[in-house]
Amino acid sequence: MESAVSPAINSAGGLLCLWNKDYFSVLNIFSDKGYLGMEGILKQGGHRVIIVNVYAPCNNAQKKVLWDSLKQKRAGSSTNMWCIMGDFNSVRSKEERQGTRIGEYDAVDMREFNKFIMDMGLQDIPVEERKFTWFRPNGTARSKLDRFLISSEWLTTWPGSTQYILPRNISDHYPIVMKNVLLDWGPKPFRTLDCWFKDNNFRGIVESIWKELSVTGSGAFVLKEKLVLVVNEIIDEAKKKRKPCLIFKVDFEKAYDSVNWEFLAYMMKRLGFCQKWILWIKECLHTSFVSVLINGSPTSEFQVHRGLRQGDPLAPFLFIIVAEGLSGLMRSASLNGKFNGYHVGAENIPVSLLRYAGDTVFLGEPSIDNVVTIKSVMRCFELVSGLKVNFHKSCFGVIGVDKIRKYLFSISLAGRICLINSILSAIPLYFLSFFRLPKIVLKEIVSIQRKFMWGMDDKETKICWVKWEKVTMPKNRGGLGIKDLDSFNISMLAKWRWNFFHQSDSLWTQVLRSKYGGYASLLDEQHNSQPSHCSEWWRDIKKSCGGEDELRWFDSTMRWKLGDGKEIRFWQDKWLGDQSLLEAFPRISVNSNQQQNKVADMGTWEGQEWRWCFQWRRNWFDRENEQWASFQLLIARAKLQKQIKDSWSWPIESSGMYTVNSTYKVIHNMRYPGLVDISFQKIWKLKIPPKAVKLMWRLIHNALPTIDNLQRRGLGLDSDDSHCVLCNEHPETESHLFLSCKVADHVWKYCHAWGSISSILPQSVPQHFLQYAHLCYNQEEREKWDTIRSAITWCIWQARNNKVFRGKNIVVEELENNITFNPE
Repeated sequence: MESAVSPAINSAGGLLCLWNKDYFSVLNIFSDKGYLGMEGILKQGGHRVIIVNVYAPCNNAQKKVLWDSLKQKRAGSSTNMWCIMGDFNSVRSKEERQGTRIGEYDAVDMREFNKFIMDMGLQDIPVEERKFTWFRPNGTARSKLDRFLISSEWLTTWPGSTQYILPRNISDHYPIVMKNVLLDWGPKPFRTLDCWFKDNNFRGIVESIWKELSVTGSGAFVLKEKLVLVVNEIIDEAKKKRKPCLIFKVDFEKAYDSVNWEFLAYMMKRLGFCQKWILWIKECLHTSFVSVLINGSPTSEFQVHRGLRQGDPLAPFLFIIVAEGLSGLMRSASLNGKFNGYHVGAENIPVSLLRYAGDTVFLGEPSIDNVVTIKSVMRCFELVSGLKVNFHKSCFGVIGVDKIRKYLFSISLAGRICLINSILSAIPLYFLSFFRLPKIVLKEIVSIQRKFMWGMDDKETKICWVKWEKVTMPKNRGGLGIKDLDSFNISMLAKWRWNFFHQSDSLWTQVLRSKYGGYASLLDEQHNSQPSHCSEWWRDIKKSCGGEDELRWFDSTMRWKLGDGKEIRFWQDKWLGDQSLLEAFPRISVNSNQQQNKVADMGTWEGQEWRWCFQWRRNWFDRENEQWASFQLLIARAKLQKQIKDSWSWPIESSGMYTVNSTYKVIHNMRYPGLVDISFQKIWKLKIPPKAVKLMWRLIHNALPTIDNLQRRGLGLDSDDSHCVLCNEHPETESHLFLSCKVADHVWKYCHAWGSISSILPQSVPQHFLQYAHLCYNQEEREKWDTIRSAITWCIWQARNNKVFRGKNIVVEELENNITFNPE
C-alpha cells in the first residue's frame, strides 16, 4: 500500500489517501486547503482518472473558495474522468437534512453547492441501504454530508457505479464506499418513440443498421444478389482448383398451397414468438374460405386446412418461418457429421445451405453420403412441413438483350426519353449491379436505346440527330439526363468494394476474404498483378474501382475517417485533408524510416493520451524547416479514438455514405468534362409541354430536320428545293427559318410590340435564347417572354411542316393568331 497525507490544523482538517500500487499507478498528487487529489492510471483497463478527497469547512465563504479552487483545477486538466468524494459539509435539498431548521444561510449554501456540481459536470450517484451519513450523537439531527460525485465520462465507463453506506461504531459519520455493480437484466425489449419517425435521419439510420444484420452460417438470410455472389465464387474456386463440389438447387412444388399449419405454429414457438402472436396467426389461417370457378361460375365457399393465401402480405414471412425448419435440419446434420459442406478459401469457410425466400441451394462435397443426407432431410422436411420437392422444375438465367427488345412493343411514341430512363435503363439494372457488362452487350443495349429514342425499328433506319455522348450529359450541360450505362455499371460495381470494407462480418465478405485476403487486395497498386486464381467478377471489381481506364477515381474520391488507426496507411492514404501526407509533404515522407506503417504504428498510447513516435533517417535541412513546421501543425489535428475502428467516408455526399447516384456523376464528369450551359439550363425550367421542350433542345443543338441539315447528313435533295418554304428566297437553315426569314421576323416584331420591346434579333439561336435576360428587368418578365418565345418557335415549326407535308399555304395573320391562342 502507498499513501498521501494533507496534515491537520490542530485536530481538524486532515486528509489521508491510501491506494494499492498493484491496481493504481499515481502520476501526480496535488492539494490545497480542503482537498487532496491524485491523478493516475487504473492498471485494469488503462483508464486515466483524477480522484479528489474533500473535507469542506463549515463556513460558506470558505466553502465557496474551495468550490472555485476545484473548478479552476478541473478547467485546467485534460483528464475527463473525475471522482470527488468526502465530507462536503453541505446538503443539496431539504430532504437531505432532518432535525434542524433550514434558514436563509443554509438555502444559500445549498444553491452554491448545487451550482458547483453543475459547473463541474458531476453526477450524484444513487445510494443504497441508508439515506443519511451523519448523526448528531444524541440522535436529534441527521444529514447527508458525505457522498461520491463522478463525471459523466466515469459513469459511461462504469455505468453500475453505486455508493453504499456502511455501519458506524465510533465516529458520528458513516463510512461510504463506491462499487461498480453489473446487473444482467437480460436482453432489452425493443421500444420505439413516435418522435423517431419524424426525424429526417431516421430512414438512413435504419437502412444502415439493417444492412449490417445478417445471420452467418448455413441458414444465412442475405440479399439474393449476395447469395448469387457466394455461389459464383464457390463455382469459380471449384473450377480453377479442380475441387469437386455438389450443388443442388431445390424448388418446392406448390409451395404456398401445401404448408402445414401445425408445423408453422411449432416453428413460431421455436423461434421465440409468444403465445398471443401464435394465436393471432392461427386465427388468420383458420378463417380462410375459398371458392373455385367451374365453367366460369364460382362454387360455394369452403374452408381450407393447409397452405398460405397467395397475395397475402404475411404469406412470404410465414413461408420463411416454415423454411427455417430446413435450415435447422441441415445444421443438425452438419453438426452430427452426416453432411459435409463445401469449404471456401484459405480460411475454409463452411457453406452448406443458402436460402432466399423460396430459393434453396445445397452445397457440399460430392459424396454418396451427402446425397443420401439431402434426400433424407428433404423427405423428413416434406413429412412435417408439407413442402414437397418439384424434381421436374429447373430454370437458368442468361444475360442478353432480348428481354429489353420485347418492351419496345408496349411503349408509345410519346415520352420516349422518359421511358428510356424508367424502363430500358432499368431492365438490366440487376446485371449492372453485379457484372461488368461486356462491350458487345453494352453496345447492343445502347443501340436499342438510341434507335428507340429516334423512332427506328428493325425495318427502317432514321437519323440520330445528336451524338449519344451528348444525350447522356446532364440536362444543364445540353443532354437529356439519360444514364450512360458504362459509367452507371461502374458506379454500381464500386458499391461492392464499399460494402466489402464495411460489412466485414457477413458471409459473402468472409468467403471473399478467405479467397483473396482483406480489403488491401483491392488497392490500386495491386491492380496490375492479377492472380490467375481470381474470378472474373473479382477482377472486374478491382478494375472498375482502380483501373487505369477509370482514372483511379475511387481512391481519389474516398476519404478515411480516423478511428484507432489500425487500417490507415500513414503516408499513402488520405486521412488528413484532400491529399495524402506523401503528396502534401514529399520531403518529409522520404526522410521517414516508417514508410509502410499504419497510423497506429506511428506512436503509442499513454493511458488515454496518444503520443507520436516518428523515426527519421537524418536531421532536417534548413530548406525543409518550413515543410516540417506545417507537417507538425497538421498532425496535431489528428485525434485517434481507441475503441473505434477506422472507416471510409464519401465526401461528395453530406451523409458521408456511398451512393450510386453521386458516384455516377463523379465518373461521368471525369470521362466527359464540361461546363453548365445557360441556354439548356433555361429551357428545362420553362412551364411548357414536354414536346415543346424537346423541340427547343433540338433547336439549340441544330438537330432539326431542316433542308441544310438533311443535306449535310447525306440526303440527296434537289438543290432547287433547298429554299425556305416560308419566304422562298434564301436557303433553309435553322437561323434563317426561326430568326432572319421575313415571315419569322414579322412574327417576332408583332410579339415584341406586346411588351414594347425594341431589339434587333441575333442571328445565332443560342444568343437569341439569352437576349431576354438583358431586355427584361425582373424574373417574372423573363419567364413570361421565355414562354412566349417557345410558343413562337413551336408555331413557326408547325407552319413550316404544314407547308412541306400538307401543302398548306402560310398566312401571317393566322400564324399570329396561333401564337396568341394556341391550345397546345
